[in-house]
Amino acid sequence: MKLSKYLIVIFILLSLVGHNSNAQSLERQNNLDYKDLYWKSKLEYAFMQTFSSSHEFAACQVFQKLDYDLAEINQIRRVTPFPASLTVEIEDVKEEILSSKEFDLATDTKVLKFTNLKVICDKVHYFDMVMERVTFGFPDSYIDLDYLDKGRLKFVKASKIVLDIKVSENDILEILKLYPKAKALSSVKVTMKPNQCSSRGRVRLGILIAEFKLNGHLNQLSPKTINFVCDKLTINGIPQPRAFIKTIMGYINPVYDSTKLWLNLNVNQMNIVKGFVETNATIEKKGLKNAN
Repeated sequence: MKLSKYLIVIFILLSLVGHNSNAQSLERQNNLDYKDLYWKSKLEYAFMQTFSSSHEFAACQVFQKLDYDLAEINQIRRVTPFPASLTVEIEDVKEEILSSKEFDLATDTKVLKFTNLKVICDKVHYFDMVMERVTFGFPDSYIDLDYLDKGRLKFVKASKIVLDIKVSENDILEILKLYPKAKALSSVKVTMKPNQCSSRGRVRLGILIAEFKLNGHLNQLSPKTINFVCDKLTINGIPQPRAFIKTIMGYINPVYDSTKLWLNLNVNQMNIVKGFVETNATIEKKGLKNAN
């Protein structure tokens, strides 16, 4: 059905939603407030350098510590964040020396140990789309201190990566540019309200132009699968039957399906809030199975 081709595009639209290396005195380093301030600037510089270079992103070792192989890490390079800006939040940082024998290292290594480390990135690039904000969390992580003093980033240990992703209505509209069939759509608007997404616009059907309106919500089936549920669809003001909507949805659901993805990514929550789609997800170690 010709109409179905263009409606698929509509549903796809909604589904997406300076470095001082001198040693500091022990007394000053034991002051937590001072240490947080001191390491914050170094970490922000190193993360900006790393997140702005595909080579450095792959070389920072965090994915290696999560047991991904080189071929997989080369694919990860394609989603280097390239943020416009970032800031770092530190929770409980300690300086330690790791034994080479105990941690299977070439030499004894000076590290910073974090209970949690968050990197808040604004205007993150994801292929041809820019996402409003992405926060990378690195709980229970160790970072090589010698590398950090040189303005670079190297993880010695990582347990997982926690992602908090915020995508705006305008970000979602940018997805239209990725689909050739989207040229048939015009005057499209997307509105996000708590637990509800609506869209309206025009779709070209041959020589005719039809007005469409739809409303729907997200339905999370598991950490690996999320569907978009269309509650109502009208074409030129005429409500479409449930059977027709179900047929259209069959072309694009699920919204998210990582069951066959080599990256062990699990969505904890994906929520529609006013103006945004917010997602909390976790990149686990490659061989770790999600308990849910």
